[in-house]
Amino acid sequence: MKLQRTMVESSTSLRRPIAVPRIITYEEDWRSEWASDLTVLMQKAEDSEQTFSYCSSCRSEASRKKTGSYYTPSDASLFFWTEFLALNGVNDRGEIADFWANHHFIEPSVGAGALVLALFKKGAELGLSLHQLALIELTIIDVNQAALNFVRNQLSWLERKWGLAFCNIQYICCNFLECRLPLSQRTPLFFGNPPFVTNSKGGEWRNLFADFLSRALGLCGPEGRCHFILPLSVAFSRDYARLRSQIRATGKSIALCSFDNIPDTLFPSGKPEHNNTNKANSQRCSILSIFPSKTPRILSTKMHRWRKEDRNRLLSSPPQYHDVTDYCLDEQFPRPENAAILRYLRGAKNCPRFRDITSNDGQHNLFVATVARNFIGFREDHSSSVHNLHFSTKRDFYVSLLILSSDVFLDYWRTTGDGFHVTRANVMEFPLHQNLMTIIEDEAAKGRKIWETRMDFAKTKRHPNGITTSYDFSPSALSLINHF
Repeated sequence: MKLQRTMVESSTSLRRPIAVPRIITYEEDWRSEWASDLTVLMQKAEDSEQTFSYCSSCRSEASRKKTGSYYTPSDASLFFWTEFLALNGVNDRGEIADFWANHHFIEPSVGAGALVLALFKKGAELGLSLHQLALIELTIIDVNQAALNFVRNQLSWLERKWGLAFCNIQYICCNFLECRLPLSQRTPLFFGNPPFVTNSKGGEWRNLFADFLSRALGLCGPEGRCHFILPLSVAFSRDYARLRSQIRATGKSIALCSFDNIPDTLFPSGKPEHNNTNKANSQRCSILSIFPSKTPRILSTKMHRWRKEDRNRLLSSPPQYHDVTDYCLDEQFPRPENAAILRYLRGAKNCPRFRDITSNDGQHNLFVATVARNFIGFREDHSSSVHNLHFSTKRDFYVSLLILSSDVFLDYWRTTGDGFHVTRANVMEFPLHQNLMTIIEDEAAKGRKIWETRMDFAKTKRHPNGITTSYDFSPSALSLINHF
């Protein structure tokens, strides 16, 4: 089986400008030139990974999936390190010097090395000297020798130009799950963007990224750290419930920064055979950080959604983390849409669930669309793309319509869902806060009104099998989130 990224070494991809040794005086400010050099090399790495994400000449999506190649863009690579160092309390020259000297950096699936280069750029930005940068202890691993050669050439160019010697960098061509790591007295720090590849049936995990994370956790020890870009499913999927338990069992702090894939996407490697935005999307993901701290906490951002013109602002600004340590409605790591919905969920943890107002044999049916984006959709009839909910009374039907069309339910779904599918569990397990029910019971007549005028809220969508009509009641839905 091919694992990780496949890269083909070529004279074009490995061509470098001639490195003229750089003589640095003590007083000279070299950092801007260093940053410029790293920017150029990171772009070369990004271009190379983008070129080789598809290993067939026809740029087959099936071929890309076999290698799990979602290359890491330069801006995401810098965000990756900025956030990790801030979470670990590394903000100035003294702190980065200690951190740099005391950790063994390990990249299990290096690809073209974008994250390695971003690390060197960030180290200098925080104040490391050239001598300190050169003393890094770094182990670079990949199953593809061409990838390792590419990264080695990048770093060798830096050595030649700047008169450096990276004496503590090791290159290992091996599957991370099988390789033996070099001994080190330093604290291990595993980082990277591991392959997102579906495992064959019978394996411990459904996807290869989970094997990578699980092994890294096992090698970390009590003081080690992990920092990975992973599929969003690590935060909520039942397939990875045991993996989340393993993460919690470390007794360390956990931080997740999550990203949607529409309108813009963190990985610009969509599916080339599709022009439709919804089909040409890329991977939803979370940047997961695991690190020791005196008071272990679980921190999580909302699932960020942004337009391309806002990308620079997003990736150059610190995200807002919510403390979800005491979240206990299910076994996932939630992505709080806002502080209000987190307060709602904390106050509703012992309340009845939406399933308690449904009836298996009720005669009043509400059809809820199984996908959503900016609103929860409702349909007229039963089909394979709806959840058919039954209610004993018409009043329960109207109350339920108000609940599911409210901003509270939308924010709850964005907090606990995957950002696209509305599962039956998303609906049935919604906790019914007493204050919410008091307000909605008093407004039941409004549910009847918006249903009777539902054609005013109709939205149509064409697809190969015809036209689908959904009702978007959000313009007239109850706005309740600010009550919590």
